[in-house]
Amino acid sequence: MTVRIVGHGEQEVRRVTCGRCSGVLEYSKNDVQSEPRYDSSGNYDGERRWINCPQCTSQVEVAD
Repeated sequence: MTVRIVGHGEQEVRRVTCGRCSGVLEYSKNDVQSEPRYDSSGNYDGERRWINCPQCTSQVEVAD
């Protein structure tokens, strides 16, 4: 295996698999997009967080 730089400082690299194309994606927190999520009553219910798959362009939900 070859050592490679994937970021500097506190950028933790994570992996997730795209549910649409099965691509294994590496991302850091700078790649994550988010928007508020509301329940059916209109109450705030946290944030939806995702990255865009570069292969099939679908939105892949990610954890914190």
